[in-house]
Amino acid sequence: MRALRQYRPEDIGHMNETTTWLEMPCSGTAHIEGVKSEGVVGNGQRKRRYTTILGAYADGTKLPPFVLLPGKRSPPSGTVPAGLLIHMCGDGKSVSNDNITRIWLTRVWGRRNDRRRLLVWDTFRGHCTADVKEDVRQKFNSDIVYIPGGCTGILQPADVSWNQPFKDHLQAAYDEWLLSGMPTFTPKGNRRAPQLAAFLRWIKAAWDKVTPDIVRHSFKKCGIWNAEDGTEDQVLLHDDSDSDDEFMGFSNEEIEDSHEVAANMASTNMELMGLDADSDDEEQEEGVDDDDGNSDLDDSTSPGD
Repeated sequence: MRALRQYRPEDIGHMNETTTWLEMPCSGTAHIEGVKSEGVVGNGQRKRRYTTILGAYADGTKLPPFVLLPGKRSPPSGTVPAGLLIHMCGDGKSVSNDNITRIWLTRVWGRRNDRRRLLVWDTFRGHCTADVKEDVRQKFNSDIVYIPGGCTGILQPADVSWNQPFKDHLQAAYDEWLLSGMPTFTPKGNRRAPQLAAFLRWIKAAWDKVTPDIVRHSFKKCGIWNAEDGTEDQVLLHDDSDSDDEFMGFSNEEIEDSHEVAANMASTNMELMGLDADSDDEEQEEGVDDDDGNSDLDDSTSPGD
């Protein structure tokens, strides 16, 4: 696709849905030595979660975080920080689906429409419907590449590099709130949950702290924006400095073998799509449509997997 369209790094984007919890208890406690167990006082909100959609381009530009909130009534004025977008889910759930995906496309991805772009995402069901694919290609002047099911921990920038530092910063903000001031409790004895305004500020601040360098490196580490001549393939080797997965990297031999495999696959895909190097844009688009008409997509209903 890069060879066909001649994308720039600011033309290649990725998005991913991730779960953010209103209650984030730490993994340990401090108590008297020798005591076998100690209860942790929570705020009774362990099942209360929100979906946050993060997106960015290969040049390091980050898109506004998009948070799904349950309910129909928008939060009071001043609750939502500048640079963060929300969507109220009238069904009382903050779960993504194809309709939410189309709303994200309109409000976030659709802010730019100046050049043909490439959107890389996983095979979550809400990304694969005919309406979503039609919107991406026609309304938003973009192409699609799907990350195969089971490969997100290796090929998806968000899973490989963004989500862990984002959630670490979010956890740090929650811990700071937990340890500050005098707690108040509900009639049932639960500590009161943080205010929604504070929670949204933490999400915005946590995403701000994920640096453009991490984002740029993630696209290279996942093989999306590496030099086509193979001179940057060493980035694919194991490097756990910004990763939250257990992928141990490719060996040098595997990288060398992949060049031949990639050349053969590219030739085969061009033949299957009926494309050649001199095809015009209309023929290319038809080929891409045929290639994405794929009935073997991962049918996962959980965007956070």
